[in-house]
Amino acid sequence: MRLTIPRIALSILLTAHLIAVLAWLMPPCALRDRIAPLVGPYLLATGQWQHWGMFAPDPARDTLATEIMARDAWGRIHQYQFPRMADKPVLEAAWGYRHSKLTYNLAAPEAVAYREFLARHALRSWRLPPEAFPVDLDLYHKVWPSARLGEPPADPQSEPLIVMLQAYRFPTAEDIWP
Repeated sequence: MRLTIPRIALSILLTAHLIAVLAWLMPPCALRDRIAPLVGPYLLATGQWQHWGMFAPDPARDTLATEIMARDAWGRIHQYQFPRMADKPVLEAAWGYRHSKLTYNLAAPEAVAYREFLARHALRSWRLPPEAFPVDLDLYHKVWPSARLGEPPADPQSEPLIVMLQAYRFPTAEDIWP
């Protein structure tokens, strides 16, 4: 069999991809600590990172929505609601599955950077003038608990539980840009 440049290039690309995925998924160890920073940008940029809680023995059962409520210097309230896949048709929601994964992942203790990124994103989207600062911002989940095995279904009209994820204070407009 003749090796051609395209075959060699494809083999190298496939090998590099498999090494990246395996390094990212291996348990915490010295080797992973050295390789993960090298492959992380590739995996994050291509959306291939995983949060393995979705495969846990007790997967998430509750319905979550991520929201932000903020109060500016004038006392005005601003609210930001992140996309909810439950509000979309099935075929449209399938393409946005990462939104719901992000919602569940935000509650993890190590998701500090993700929570701050979302807070800054919402604040930038409001395009507040510099005079509106300081802004106090609360990032929270609305939780609609699902019925557990053997229990009657929850009332669909019931109010969700509010679970605070993080509170932020942005003193000036320049502080929303990292």
